[in-house]
Amino acid sequence: MLKAKRKAMEMEDDRKSMTGEAIVLFLDVLGYKGLVKNGIYDSKLVQELKDLWVGIIRLSKYENLPEGAPHRDYIHKVVRSAMSVRFISDTFLFSLRLSDITPDSDFNDSESIAAHIWVYLYSIAMFCPTFIGKTGLIMRGGIAKGPHYEKDIDNNIFLFSKAYIDAYELHERNQQPRIVADDKLIAYLREIQFNYLDAFFYKEHDNTICFDWYFFFEFGDPRSKKLLRDIKSGLITNIRASVADDSARTKLKCFVEYHNRKMSEAGEDYKEFTIDTGIFEKES
Repeated sequence: MLKAKRKAMEMEDDRKSMTGEAIVLFLDVLGYKGLVKNGIYDSKLVQELKDLWVGIIRLSKYENLPEGAPHRDYIHKVVRSAMSVRFISDTFLFSLRLSDITPDSDFNDSESIAAHIWVYLYSIAMFCPTFIGKTGLIMRGGIAKGPHYEKDIDNNIFLFSKAYIDAYELHERNQQPRIVADDKLIAYLREIQFNYLDAFFYKEHDNTICFDWYFFFEFGDPRSKKLLRDIKSGLITNIRASVADDSARTKLKCFVEYHNRKMSEAGEDYKEFTIDTGIFEKES
């Protein structure tokens, strides 16, 4: 009897999930094919990428949260994670199922949702620069909010999602190495008064709202400098390897301009991490 009741509750939860909403990031790695071809026998690189992925998985389950995370103790209490991360070939999918977020009596619904969104966005901000630092490869993508249903069935995923389609289409329309945010997502974050909107997102020169790749850095932290050193080295290697690919070099130049702008904003101590854009002429 108890088993049947539990099963009925699970089915009802699943039915509700089918009409739920999520925030979904579609992230495309530029140059991934070459990475695999050149690094398939590099066990150190493969292990480093695997360790990075394991770290993201743990964070998505709200383990190893940074000290600065809002409502950190509350998030640790959450029994069921609402976030998932998937890696399919050259594509990464990060989803946060808003409908699956379990509210807590100590917080109102908006505070509970905001705490989960912070962890979700932070995990993206942690993953992206670390991946660039280890591979030298840049990315582009889209992040959107909308109807979303996903279900793990015997270690396979069933995905039926407008949020995913919207994120993918944002990525398709965007040829530059940036993550473009959906207007509906930004409106939603403003509606719930998400206090970290301006920290995670910024407006580009063409008024496009984008996710900030480098939010992860806490300037002044020695670990940030080590990662910035890796990013600079990786990008330069990638630039030199793309001499014959005008499209790749255009995207790399765009990212380097963003990188240099962030280093300039960080102050004199970070000047050493800027990349001389003259390299694009020297290496052509």
